[in-house]
Amino acid sequence: AGQSLLENSRSPAIGPYRTVPAGTQVPSITVDGIAVAPTLPSLVAGGDYTLLLRGTAAAPVMQALVDDNRLPTVSGQARLNLVNGLDLPASLNFNYSPVTQAIGPGGTGSANVAATDAALVSVTSSQFSDPLYTQRDLAVSAEGVYSLFLVNADSPQGIVRRER
Repeated sequence: AGQSLLENSRSPAIGPYRTVPAGTQVPSITVDGIAVAPTLPSLVAGGDYTLLLRGTAAAPVMQALVDDNRLPTVSGQARLNLVNGLDLPASLNFNYSPVTQAIGPGGTGSANVAATDAALVSVTSSQFSDPLYTQRDLAVSAEGVYSLFLVNADSPQGIVRRER
């Protein structure tokens, strides 16, 4: 919609969400000067979408993910989203309990969790014995919406953002 997003940025980078018109959008995306041909769904008014660019500079893949960034309806809970930017399945654990399981490459999953001042959040994969990402003492506020972006710089890392 004529807006520049993440211009001249380096990977991994997460930009702010923007409001764009509903309907068909055709973004222009380049990685190191190479055009990436995106396929986007028709954007529904009021919908939340994430454009995920993953893969390598030589073979980038762009996906449009439909997000669930709605506020939780149960008092005392928060919504926790996993956006999997890796090329392997990943599961999200909250205080030792699985909340999303086997989210595929480029996929997303969400769950409502109990608000707490100090959560243990980890991301695991059936392909590895150790967690891909762990964060201790994450404060999760009631009626908050949080996204954990699982990305790969030199090794898997997670970036947590509060959306609401």
